[in-house]
Amino acid sequence: MFEWLEDELKKIKTPKFHLIDGVLSEERQKLVMQSKLSVPLSYKKFVIEYGNVKLYRQGNLYLVRIYSVPRDFKDSNGIDYLNFGRTDLSFAYFKIDDLFINSEKSVYEWYAKRNTIIKTSDGFEEWIHKKSIAAKKRYKKSVWKQIIAGPKPFTEKENQIVNARKLFKWRIVGEAGNGNIIFEVHNCSLLVLPYLTIGIRGKNNDFNGAVWLSVSHIKPGEKALIEKDCYKNRFKLDEIEIYTKPDPGPEDRSVYWEFL
Repeated sequence: MFEWLEDELKKIKTPKFHLIDGVLSEERQKLVMQSKLSVPLSYKKFVIEYGNVKLYRQGNLYLVRIYSVPRDFKDSNGIDYLNFGRTDLSFAYFKIDDLFINSEKSVYEWYAKRNTIIKTSDGFEEWIHKKSIAAKKRYKKSVWKQIIAGPKPFTEKENQIVNARKLFKWRIVGEAGNGNIIFEVHNCSLLVLPYLTIGIRGKNNDFNGAVWLSVSHIKPGEKALIEKDCYKNRFKLDEIEIYTKPDPGPEDRSVYWEFL
């Protein structure tokens, strides 16, 4: 049913380009198959085989996502849906009323530009295949070849950068009057880095982003205060979690500004 995805997973050598939880445990498989929700069989089979899925990485984003547990949603007209996934431009739903029909269930999507939910596919299998094809088209042929081949290993200099960023310490010391966050950054390494990449994620949604603190003026052993806009126009400080991002791999060069 999803042979095209299996084939792609085998071919691509770039880590984290597709993130797959993997086959559900036997206990969770039973829960999915025995669920009272009459979601499409193709969706159930996909979830059992892959769990939560993020496909087609582009920077900090994934262009296609599937949730192993759908989320309740009610639109402005009071119509009930299940949000089972999303793209970078839309949220994807099954309509609750459709779930009582003994057939493959239609897929509906909400797009910000239209600000309305519309039917876009006749079923889950069609939807994910169509969205995956559309996502692949957003990569140039030369870029896709690089994704298939995998990234080049870190150079000696890049490994030094990875080791140095581990030794940068930071903490939040306050919030400026303009809503920016004030960080205290301590360079405990032996290098001067241009930037320090800090992770930002939503506490109550699936937002996942980053900010880049300019630290080129902080010499080894020194501290400095840095003021940074951390999505202040979208979230309040208590709605986000600011965290230390994990060590980058070669596939992360484009999203860690330490390598600029």
